[in-house]
Amino acid sequence: DITARYYNESGKFKLDNLKLIDIISLTPYDPLFKKLSWKFSIGLDTIRDLNCGYCNSFKTDYGVGLSYAPSYFSPIFLYSLAEVQLELSGHLDDDYRIGGGGTAGALIDLTNNWRVQVAGEYLSFPLGDVSHYYKVLVNQRYALSQNVDIRIEWNMLNGQNEWLSAVNYYF
Repeated sequence: DITARYYNESGKFKLDNLKLIDIISLTPYDPLFKKLSWKFSIGLDTIRDLNCGYCNSFKTDYGVGLSYAPSYFSPIFLYSLAEVQLELSGHLDDDYRIGGGGTAGALIDLTNNWRVQVAGEYLSFPLGDVSHYYKVLVNQRYALSQNVDIRIEWNMLNGQNEWLSAVNYYF
């Protein structure tokens, strides 16, 4: 997955992220099978919580937690993950930061084609570039077909608002 982004302030396109691996497995908790939800990602990402001119870092993230669906056909799916993260970049103090935190959220299927995600995230980095951030997001995805969807996202990172829109084609 590769994303480029246009920044109005500079009038330039920049690499936003390059995901080599990006897996999230949200499995509803069942007392019989006791499977945990988890995520793992590795790639390049833009550092948004520091004032470095939208610089990039090598980032890897791992999380494990629980997910819950009230019933098999429920349109609401709740999840929470405890996470650890490593970032490497020349724009960070000591060229790295290591930390952890958590994410909690809900996926809500309004229709078969329309899904909304509401989530909050907090990460603290006590090693390397000492920093922290919180993020709140509301994302919507509407599937036009099996291979095409439209997305509208609102993100707030440390009090700064961001709106995104995208058309995705899957092949």
